[in-house]
Amino acid sequence: MDTSVKYLYIILLFFYSFSLYAKPVDYGEFSIEQLKDKATTIHPAGLYILANKLFKSNNKDDAVFWLTVGHLRFKFHLATKANTKSIDGPSLFSTLQNFIGNPINDYAGINPNFWVTAAKKAKLWDLNNDNTFTSKKKYQKEYVAIHIEMDDMIKFIDDNKDKIRADRKLKKIN
Repeated sequence: MDTSVKYLYIILLFFYSFSLYAKPVDYGEFSIEQLKDKATTIHPAGLYILANKLFKSNNKDDAVFWLTVGHLRFKFHLATKANTKSIDGPSLFSTLQNFIGNPINDYAGINPNFWVTAAKKAKLWDLNNDNTFTSKKKYQKEYVAIHIEMDDMIKFIDDNKDKIRADRKLKKIN
């Protein structure tokens, strides 16, 4: 396991040790299957860890799907905690997005058609599965807003396929 991933796992363990929203959990200790089985109940950070584990085990397409689910659910979670400085807030989201999300999104951008399909599939999964970590029922307005934001992201990818592919070629990502 490379140093940055170990560092990220240590940060996550530290954050959760003091979190008001979750019991101390080290999602890095869970297997891929355990994380998938718990996907409807865990903090969205656990979905980022799942995506990272899949990506590192060369299940990159599945990683794109789970990253998108994690991104969607984390954005929803943040929308319900407006103006918060909690440990599981914007700083954690930003850290996960930088260390885990960016490399997976770089990969996804190689094939924007696949990325659009994976994002639509992730959105549908979220619509059809419970979210016991952040209540869809209690925060309906925020839930709808985040799904509209996801639609905008999907449209952006779809409308900018050539630019996205060119960016990946320029970065020598293939």
